[in-house]
Amino acid sequence: MKYFATYASGFREIVVKYLSETISDAQIKQVFDGAILFSTQKCFSDMHLRCFNNIFQVLDTMKLPDIENDQVERHLSKLINKFPYHEMGSYHANKRKKSFRIVTLSRSCLISVNKTKKIKLEQLIKKQTGLEVKRDKADIEFWIIYRNEGVSLFLKRLTTHKTYSKILKKGALHPEIAFMLVWISHPQKNSIVLDPFCGTGSIAIQCAKYFKSKMIYSCDNDNDKIIDLVNYLKKSEHKGISNKIICTNADFTKLESMFDKESVDIIITDPPWGLYNESEYKENDVNDLYNEFMKIFATILKQNATLVILTACKRLMKDIIKESKIFSIKNEYQVLISGKQSGIFVINKIG
Repeated sequence: MKYFATYASGFREIVVKYLSETISDAQIKQVFDGAILFSTQKCFSDMHLRCFNNIFQVLDTMKLPDIENDQVERHLSKLINKFPYHEMGSYHANKRKKSFRIVTLSRSCLISVNKTKKIKLEQLIKKQTGLEVKRDKADIEFWIIYRNEGVSLFLKRLTTHKTYSKILKKGALHPEIAFMLVWISHPQKNSIVLDPFCGTGSIAIQCAKYFKSKMIYSCDNDNDKIIDLVNYLKKSEHKGISNKIICTNADFTKLESMFDKESVDIIITDPPWGLYNESEYKENDVNDLYNEFMKIFATILKQNATLVILTACKRLMKDIIKESKIFSIKNEYQVLISGKQSGIFVINKIG
């Protein structure tokens, strides 16, 4: 079965490696900017792929030159004349999934298409599946999407999460990004993991849900965020994760009093990208902040420990590592987070 999955821009190398290691029979057909086309014998329900924000079943593809602006219309016409019955399978409506709608996009933008053609395709889908057409808040979505790479895809959306802007608090890392940050740190069952700028706790939550570790420490100087995280963990449907996370309202400067020297295996964090405006620090700029927390990290991290940092302050991060005799950059990834050019640094403590 073929799948099309989307991910945050810039995570290509990480996603390809993760997919290859997670799905043994995965065959990668094409890698796009922020998306991947692959095949596997596994069913969607058995894959448990956490690095993607959306996953689709591929029902049909069509190569179309980027010359005219009617690529979606042309693919729509093809689907009407040569409907992919085999790929659609013998799916039938049930109590949970009763309705569907068609979504049409070109270059990531929603577009309108010929109404008559759209109705014809709707009738074909209805006849094959027993689903009823519902153009608002349907149970299932079928997408026709044209991409800049010159390919149009007819897809069935398999993931069903709500729009992140409706379920995540402002500034919270998307779950799949937090997941990948943890994955590249390679935690083990005895690992002590720390996020000293935890915010809403996305990193700790992903680590506790899907990875082995001995204990995860989430710290932040914003007590309201810590309270929210504690309340979330109490209500979480994932039993046991609250026992693996220790939430503390503490500034990063207190870390040396909280942890013994060389006692932490992994630090995964998304530190502030702009001014650090706490009056305690007299509004020192981000340069002072980064230099200070890196010195503290050097003290509490074990020898050969791993440090994963997501930041837009890429040049500053490189300069600090270059001047340091304690850290070295193992990997660096250029990524796009909320429209901002950012970097992920995988750093080893070597001295």
